[in-house]
Amino acid sequence: MSGNGNVRVRVLISGYVQTVGFRFFTKREADRLNLSGWVQNLNGTKQQSPEQSMVEAEFQGPSDDVEKILKACEKGNGVSRETKVERLHSPSPKQDDSGFVLRDPKVEDVYVNEEPKRVRVLISGSAQDQDLLKKEAKVLNISGSIEDLNGTNKRVEAVFQGTSENIEAMIQTCKKMGGSPEDAEVKVLHRYSPEAEENSFTIK
Repeated sequence: MSGNGNVRVRVLISGYVQTVGFRFFTKREADRLNLSGWVQNLNGTKQQSPEQSMVEAEFQGPSDDVEKILKACEKGNGVSRETKVERLHSPSPKQDDSGFVLRDPKVEDVYVNEEPKRVRVLISGSAQDQDLLKKEAKVLNISGSIEDLNGTNKRVEAVFQGTSENIEAMIQTCKKMGGSPEDAEVKVLHRYSPEAEENSFTIK
């Protein structure tokens, strides 16, 4: 919490939350509560059913008002269904943040056979040795980053860029760390256009 009493929370909202006006509903609620931040659709479940779609948002403002919008998101807009809100991370509030915006993250046509790929994943269920993952990324010629999140379930977030085969090898490595693959979950949040200038894997 900052000196002015504001908090900032990033959340993952899942369920039937795309093509139903959920982002616009979220912005209206945020504007009504005078919160800053952003909301965006994620494409990690593009090939699955609409009931498994995802939206990501970050809210900043007084703690009570942030809790109100999280409850509103969980309740939904009357069209969304089976809505679940998970707190991913609580970064430090931004001093110069104002207004709430709809984001449209840059993407590629991720379902064509072009390389390299770039994906952002959420890892849970096992302890991740980040130094070992960094070494594995070097072996597999994977660039990107990995970061601990401080949300409810202590997840790890990573970005992997490389060939589809090598990204899948990194995901399998994450699943095996600290336990069997059955003990870990790696959820693909979003697929992006590759970044041409990126050539290393960093621990944030």
